Amino acid sequence: MNFYKSIIWLSLVSFATICNANSLFISTSSVQIAKETLAQQRAIAGLVLNDDSINKEIAKVEKKSTIYVRDNINNTVTNRVTKVMWQDDNATAVIKKPWLIIENYKICDANYTNPMCLDTKGDTAVTYCKELVMGGHSDWQLPSQVELESLPNYGKTTAIEDTTFKNANAGSYWSSTTIKGYENFASIVPFYNGAINAANKNKRKNVRCIRNIK
Repeated sequence: MNFYKSIIWLSLVSFATICNANSLFISTSSVQIAKETLAQQRAIAGLVLNDDSINKEIAKVEKKSTIYVRDNINNTVTNRVTKVMWQDDNATAVIKKPWLIIENYKICDANYTNPMCLDTKGDTAVTYCKELVMGGHSDWQLPSQVELESLPNYGKTTAIEDTTFKNANAGSYWSSTTIKGYENFASIVPFYNGAINAANKNKRKNVRCIRNIK
């Protein structure tokens, strides 16, 4: 059954890049995406939303001339609006993992309601992030679809802001978001175009971990 129409959409955004010698970065698309991501995160948390409060948070960051800030020593990138840190070492461009190990996937594929559809033990993308120790932090996790879709810079061959993110390829990256009703699939972001898509959980895809900033 073709279910992609219910989960795929493409958002076209304009962008303008400003960067300095320290590789600090801000763009019109990043501001808008950051605002949308922040609003979605607040909605999920059940917080009251209003444009004024979101704009104030954006303004604070804009005054400091950057949304994304790179740490070249630890190979991480921090989003100062959504308060998250991204892994950005060479591994993010080369390592590929399945969402489920093959044994669990076979069970899940036969019955979408089986708990094994969410059992990420073993050599999986989720486990990789949980076990990652980087930049002195060990609280990494696989990003949600909302978090992952905040990264693409539409119109680029490798759709990620490469003035700050130094490691990426044009492949597809796993999110932690399972497709409702098709639990043998999880959402992915192909970085060759930035469009949301989905893949069977036994497929090997790129992994880029994320952590919340306290």
